[in-house]
Amino acid sequence: LGDIYRAKEDWSGLAKILEREADALRGERKIDTICKIAELYEDQLNDLVEATRQYEAALALDAMSLTALKGLDRIFNRTGRYKELLDNLDKQIHIAATPRQKINLFERMAGIHEEEFLDHDKAAQTLESILAIDAAHENALTGLVRHYRALGRWEDVTRLYERHLAIVTDDKRRVELLLAMGRVLVE
Repeated sequence: LGDIYRAKEDWSGLAKILEREADALRGERKIDTICKIAELYEDQLNDLVEATRQYEAALALDAMSLTALKGLDRIFNRTGRYKELLDNLDKQIHIAATPRQKINLFERMAGIHEEEFLDHDKAAQTLESILAIDAAHENALTGLVRHYRALGRWEDVTRLYERHLAIVTDDKRRVELLLAMGRVLVE
């Protein structure tokens, strides 16, 4: 029956069939089916309220459901619900499998703090978390300097330039960093 609804592109009918199926399932299969329902509401029916409700129902069964978290991530990003998005990204960080995944999520969080909330302090804290994972992360070092400047933390800016200089091997980049550090010291 599901295949017939898919072929006819009757997405609301398919959602109803999947909801009945989810009621009969348990465990991981139930969570997967609820996420499929949420994706139908999100992608085919463009009902983000119902999609959110379905993803949250999946998270109620398994708070670590990456599919549900990523679905809510997309919805919160599309609808501009940045506070909820930050909470969601924080949950994704706790279940991320690799340091690279964590860094990518921290970068997104720092961007939201900076661009949506104009919160240099929280953006700086988030970038510091990246440096705790990868002390030589170029973008985190550069961004952190910008936030420390905005916060007036000049000694920290100087220390960051020194730290950055210790890892940069390109002569042109070293000169740029030395000049920037010199300007901070003059100020």
